[in-house]
Amino acid sequence: MTTTTAARPRPTAASPAATARPIARRARRRFSLGRAVAWAYIVIVLFVTIFPFYWILRTALSNNYSLITDPASLVPTGFTLGAFQRVLGLATPEQAIAEGGSGASIEIGHFLLNSVIYATPLDGADSVLLGARRLRLRPTALARPGAECSASSSPR
Repeated sequence: MTTTTAARPRPTAASPAATARPIARRARRRFSLGRAVAWAYIVIVLFVTIFPFYWILRTALSNNYSLITDPASLVPTGFTLGAFQRVLGLATPEQAIAEGGSGASIEIGHFLLNSVIYATPLDGADSVLLGARRLRLRPTALARPGAECSASSSPR
């Protein structure tokens, strides 16, 4: 009894199998001290960057009285939304005092308006100065009223 095996058809130039590249396996990189130091540095920088935001949120969600009793807790102690209610004007001064706050009114709209008043002119001034630098305008032309402001073609 003889068994015959059919020969596999050879790929022709038109078939996709003929043009496909063999799958290359990614070579495993060896452990190096430099790579370990780089990863440790990245982890430390991420921790130093993200941890303050976490601590702010944890403090905002904690009751002031329970923060005094357990200041090193990593989770909010005496969970409350009182700080957010107070800032948004939803809590009375009596409720704020009961949670350990001062009871003083917080006018968040006034604070936001103050930020807009001070930030807008400074952003505008920055934009003008950066635009003048980008266009390479001559400072003397900007300083004299009525003088023509022309861009110089040669970089300084």
